[in-house]
Amino acid sequence: MGVVTRESVTSDCTRLRVRFVPWSEAGHYTNVQKWARLFNWSAETMWQTQRPRIYHPSWVSDPLDHWQTVAHELVHWRQQGPTRLPTWWWCARYGVSSDFRWRMEREAYLVNIAFGMTPAVATDILQRQYMITVPREEMIAWFEAHHGV
Repeated sequence: MGVVTRESVTSDCTRLRVRFVPWSEAGHYTNVQKWARLFNWSAETMWQTQRPRIYHPSWVSDPLDHWQTVAHELVHWRQQGPTRLPTWWWCARYGVSSDFRWRMEREAYLVNIAFGMTPAVATDILQRQYMITVPREEMIAWFEAHHGV
């Protein structure tokens, strides 16, 4: 991963035609609130990518003011690729499979690590907030092996 800046994130969003949508304008907001409770999350603090959209907290007036978070979400954008799988498939798979969450989030958290988060902190977040059950030492070792690659 090269150097990521606000300018490069802004450029990527323009090139990819990312549509930023506040949760207050999401037609499926009620369902998202229910889904978020599975992880003890608040839909009003979380970001979620459902290509071609990146949903963000309603209190965020300019998503690119949070460009480091957007850089993380762009990893999920790329993961979802040009697939024709429906949104419900991604959400269902994410909700039921710790391994799937680990494979999706570990790549995105490499962005956070590039911005200064330690592998140990990323691991703590993924285990506590994402309920990922991979052993701690294995997660830290993966981040250390892939950081800067």
